[in-house]
Amino acid sequence: KNLITKVQTATNRVGEIVPGGAGVQYRCLGWTGTDDVPASGTGTSVVFTVTTNSTLTWLWVTEYYLDTGTGSHGSVDVGDGWRTNGASATITATADSGYRFSGWSGDVVSGVNPLALSMTQAVTVVANFAMNQFTITVSNSPAGTVTPSGIVNTVYGENRTITVQADPDAHIADIKVDG
Repeated sequence: KNLITKVQTATNRVGEIVPGGAGVQYRCLGWTGTDDVPASGTGTSVVFTVTTNSTLTWLWVTEYYLDTGTGSHGSVDVGDGWRTNGASATITATADSGYRFSGWSGDVVSGVNPLALSMTQAVTVVANFAMNQFTITVSNSPAGTVTPSGIVNTVYGENRTITVQADPDAHIADIKVDG
């Protein structure tokens, strides 16, 4: 049998953030109490005088780490950081000039941009980019030749030379570039 023969002051403290494993942490929001413990409060420390059986309950929220990154030639609009369990995060990838967004890799594999996440676990995502590619269809009339001919693939910023030559008894009236 425990008897309290005099009034005692109790101090209870917890860390504001407690690690919970890779990409998980718990943040203290405050407490609730009964009897001698104040009804509620914020912070990580509570002091009260014990005169009767009392209950102190610490309030915690789970947070997950969002790790964002990019490959070469682009950026994302959301940085790394902790997000509350269930929080929404929308990340937009933007390609540099001459490049295009080609997809997300990491914990989420998707071609959707922007990417909408619900933070229910730690997440790593990387925005990937690829150089813009173009297809040129080269053709000519029967009175001459072009080199190369047919389908010619090229990438952004690349110089392409197409040689146009008229037959000996013909001349080049015009060159049409469409698009």
